[in-house]
Amino acid sequence: MLVFIVMISVMGLVWLYASLPVRASTTRTQQALSLAQTALIGRAVADANRVGSLPCPDTNNDGVAELLAGVQCPSYIGRLPWRTLGLSDVRDAAGERLWYALSPDARDATGNIINSVVTIGQLQINTSPQQLAVVFAPHVVIAPQLRDNTQQNNVGQYLDGSNANGDQVYESRNSDDAEFNDQVRAISQVQVFRQAEKHALQQFVSALQQYDAYYHAYAYAGNALGDAQTGQLTGYIPYATLNLASSSWAQNHWFDALANVPYSVNAALDSVEMQLRYCVVKLTRGGAPMVQCV
Repeated sequence: MLVFIVMISVMGLVWLYASLPVRASTTRTQQALSLAQTALIGRAVADANRVGSLPCPDTNNDGVAELLAGVQCPSYIGRLPWRTLGLSDVRDAAGERLWYALSPDARDATGNIINSVVTIGQLQINTSPQQLAVVFAPHVVIAPQLRDNTQQNNVGQYLDGSNANGDQVYESRNSDDAEFNDQVRAISQVQVFRQAEKHALQQFVSALQQYDAYYHAYAYAGNALGDAQTGQLTGYIPYATLNLASSSWAQNHWFDALANVPYSVNAALDSVEMQLRYCVVKLTRGGAPMVQCV
């Protein structure tokens, strides 16, 4: 029995030490993907002109997002633009730079309307649609891939399976095999716009509080043009009355794209509720705003 216990202990230690490099490798890659995901979501929410938009992929491996060709990205798959995102030269456990696919409807282009209703996400990962972006860790080369300076921007030499075929449907797998070792992290429409709506509602609350500081009451609900209508308790967010008509929110139709009634105020004009697609805020005079998201 003692010999058996010793043998089991030795086998366990052998397995543990053998698995440490694999675990470390997996951890490094997952950290790189998480960093890229966080940076992209942060970039989307912080964009001053089109909240929810994302930069074009990098197509020459210099870490900088490519400029638009007219109103389109030169390519919707390429390297992660780590310099543009303010990151260090993030790489996976194999030392490879990450790749990045962007949904065309999320591009940061003049005239491209971005909001939580119209920007649906045109990419798909496995069976999950409505992805705004996908980040890939290519890992080690798989034959017959060729990775040298002449091929460093050729997606087919780095990504595997349907990730390299140029369409908008990508895949991830639970385990590597001889033909596929990509590690993948998708960024969904919901992930981005939950955060974007929180940011939006904070801005709307601030404008409403400024109105209240002057008039000692919240504004009536607005019409489709954003003008508050005296006596109207439900309707559109009164964005023109709140001096938001020239804001990027108005330019991107955050106030009039929703099918539901986004604004309601009580008869005493001291309690307001504003609802977007995923998030709602409740505000009572003298109290802190309460934001909830689904």
